[in-house]
Amino acid sequence: MLVLLAAALVAAGTLWRLAVVLPRDSRLDLPSGVWLTLATDFADGSFYRPLVSDIGLGGARYFPLHFVLHGALIKTGLDPIRAGYVVTLALAAVLSMVNALFVLRGDDLRPARAELTEVAALTGPPQRPLLAEINILPAMTGERPYLMDCYSFRVIALKRPDYAEHLWQALRMRRFRAVVLRTDPRTEAGRAWLREMNFGPGFAERLLADYRFLAEKHGCLIFVPQS
Repeated sequence: MLVLLAAALVAAGTLWRLAVVLPRDSRLDLPSGVWLTLATDFADGSFYRPLVSDIGLGGARYFPLHFVLHGALIKTGLDPIRAGYVVTLALAAVLSMVNALFVLRGDDLRPARAELTEVAALTGPPQRPLLAEINILPAMTGERPYLMDCYSFRVIALKRPDYAEHLWQALRMRRFRAVVLRTDPRTEAGRAWLREMNFGPGFAERLLADYRFLAEKHGCLIFVPQS
């Protein structure tokens, strides 16, 4: 009920603000000028103007979807600023429909907290830390995550091996009561993901050297220290 009320308030506030802003053009600013310039350049046949040209100086490389649609409307004779409003509102409507599809498909109906609580229960009592790829998992048992972000860990570890050594040593000492992953380190695809995205090179091998697979629950793979 609170979610529906919040959504209704957001929708009402957005529509009210649009009713105030659009007639006054009150939110035109520097980014608006960049989008408009890219769109008018496109309408005149220039897709990303060169850094130096007869038109003037370029340089901006915004993602093209918005300004290509914007430029196409300008070509029809629509006022450039009004064309920008039309594209923005149309894309917002598409985004809203995509959000609705997530609900209709059931993605947003999954009881994630209840599922994660069940997963956390399988890791045992919180007498030792829990290492989790989904770092909200420790919160299910009132713990603070040992590792804040496994993606950032990989980025920092590549530049600071001494930083990574803290985790490698904790794995060797089997300090964690469990390691919970969304990605299976026993498969080549899983090892590639963990190597290139989360935790970084060597994590999967270090994990499997000292931890064994225990169970899979709700898409989470649980590994515990080898005895």
